[in-house]
Amino acid sequence: IALEVGLPQMAKEQAERVVGDMPAMLPAYGFLVQAQLDLLEPIDGTLGLVHRNVPNSALGAYLAARASTKEKKWEDAIKGYAELLEREPGNVHAEYHLTHALHRSGDFDGAMASLKKIVIGNGPYRALAGNDLAYLLAEHQPDGLEEAYAVAKQALAIPRHIKVRLQATNEW
Repeated sequence: IALEVGLPQMAKEQAERVVGDMPAMLPAYGFLVQAQLDLLEPIDGTLGLVHRNVPNSALGAYLAARASTKEKKWEDAIKGYAELLEREPGNVHAEYHLTHALHRSGDFDGAMASLKKIVIGNGPYRALAGNDLAYLLAEHQPDGLEEAYAVAKQALAIPRHIKVRLQATNEW
């Protein structure tokens, strides 16, 4: 809750306490890294703890990719999400964040290909991915305006209870 209401210092302190008491508690590392990123603090030590305390977890790869995204290191983010997707091919959350990194790196075709995978699925990012895909098609494929319109219309038709809540980020 502390992260949701803009209290990263409190979130950091709570997460550090949990990690100290239960070193294998993966969610605590996620909250700790997010708080550190929000506070513009380095996360290398926390990533080291994840790798040491929970060595076979995909969380380390995910946190490193998210940190690269936050730091706008797009190639590192792409590599991290790709590695995570090799371990967890059905991770639509990682796939969606990969599309953002691809877009920001200038790989619009890669971003659109990744978004198309999400749109044809039945996951929670389908509406967001449809919206993003429509935008990229309209912006980068002038001959694809009809497809962009159809994709946007399809995204809008997805029932509200399926749509993912948008967070206030500047990712797109």
